[in-house]
Amino acid sequence: MWKSGCCSYRATSAVTLVAFSLACTSWQTQQGVPEAVVMSKRPSHVRVLQADGARLELWGPVVRTDSLIGRLEQADGARLGGTPLANIRHLQVRGVSAGKTVLLAAGVGVAALLIASAAASDDYFDTGSDTTSCPLVYSWDGRQWRLDSGTFGGAIMSALARTDVDNLQYAAAVGDTLRLRVANQARETDYLDYLAVLAVDHRPGTAVAPDGEGRLHSLVAPESPAAAVDFRGRDVLPRVGRSDGWTWESNPADRDSSRAADVRDGIELSFRRPPGATTARLLVDASNTAWAQFMMQRFVSRHGTATQAWYDSVAADRRMALRLGWMMAREVYLGVWIEVDGRWERRGMVREAGPEVSKQQVVPLDLSGVQGDTVTVRLESAPSIWLLDRVAIDYSAPEPFTAREIAPSRAIDQSGHDVLGLIDIADEREHVMERGDRAEVGFAVPPVSAGRARSYVLVSRGWYRLDVPATAEPQFVLLERALWEPLAASRLITGDLARAVAALNGR
Repeated sequence: MWKSGCCSYRATSAVTLVAFSLACTSWQTQQGVPEAVVMSKRPSHVRVLQADGARLELWGPVVRTDSLIGRLEQADGARLGGTPLANIRHLQVRGVSAGKTVLLAAGVGVAALLIASAAASDDYFDTGSDTTSCPLVYSWDGRQWRLDSGTFGGAIMSALARTDVDNLQYAAAVGDTLRLRVANQARETDYLDYLAVLAVDHRPGTAVAPDGEGRLHSLVAPESPAAAVDFRGRDVLPRVGRSDGWTWESNPADRDSSRAADVRDGIELSFRRPPGATTARLLVDASNTAWAQFMMQRFVSRHGTATQAWYDSVAADRRMALRLGWMMAREVYLGVWIEVDGRWERRGMVREAGPEVSKQQVVPLDLSGVQGDTVTVRLESAPSIWLLDRVAIDYSAPEPFTAREIAPSRAIDQSGHDVLGLIDIADEREHVMERGDRAEVGFAVPPVSAGRARSYVLVSRGWYRLDVPATAEPQFVLLERALWEPLAASRLITGDLARAVAALNGR
């Protein structure tokens, strides 16, 4: 399965502002593949004839992964629409816009554009913000290094240090050696306490994935949803029905932090329910947006000159760390709800995944109280925080598998120093990495059991400290409300989002 969000587009997404001259206004049918036409001619307005004969007009079109998207009306801020590239029969273009046209590059273009807008219009925050965070882990696939994980996302202080478990899509042993590279590529300091791999042997044709607590679950026959709509009523089934990098994300336009309906967003999905099924495993393949990381940085920076005192207070009082963790779980993690007798009951959550790589997480579901032949699931968080690639459900009986945890046998940093003793045991003797630092780690792995398939799973523990400005006046009242009041953090995120959209539109 292709793992979206790797270095191919998500980590390299950018925003480009391009000025074009006014061209002729006649419609011209274009020869060649649509993505080549859009990238070379940069039209301001296109007409699309789709395979089923339907016609679609898009303003400010851009190719994004496997689709052509753009505004459905000429006005700035109009809602977005689009169609898969494979669904395009003919493409017509007419001229280019005078002045500035906003083109969103592939991947997290919307989020990156909003970040640029927010940073440029707000002196409070440093414009040098990164859209990545936490240590990045690359796997050697036998030929090259492949970005495979962003680990312990959200652990922004020592009091929030945690163990993260994540599938490694590309890791492949060469002989009896598995190689990983861990790197700090963001404006932060990383504290890596432990790094290991699980060698998981399972029946061919099946898979394993972790839940938020790091427990592994077998996946035999995940089923796609029968229907999926977002909170604004859009059909999003093509985006979340399979893992292909064509993700669902919030529409940031027309949001008001004073309206309850605008401060949360997500999707509702309907799944077939087999007769008598009382449990299931929900599989969510998702990542966070770059906007989510920007909001984390902004939350820290709002402590201003009191930032160090805040770090010290949380380190000294575990209750403060718990309160911060509860706020993140309540407002930022992806809540999982199921419909029972016409009401929604929360049955789990998907932890922060980071913006670099789409991660698979399993949410065990107790279907107690669910009647009929349909399971209806709601996934919900603050707006513009998540990119959802695939959501599926598995009712199959758990499959047996073996998982052996393997500590590293070798770890060398970028200067050639041996750092194995800092990461081979979870003992708070941490390998500290500043921006640009990296370490290559080797593992001696056992042979695959006869008749079994092998998957590798990363186990890591640590935390990181963001390098953000600490010069502004602390916003204590706002921060206390975000920690204590339900939806206060979501309102804060939505307010920043609305201001970024307004600045982008020149209002």
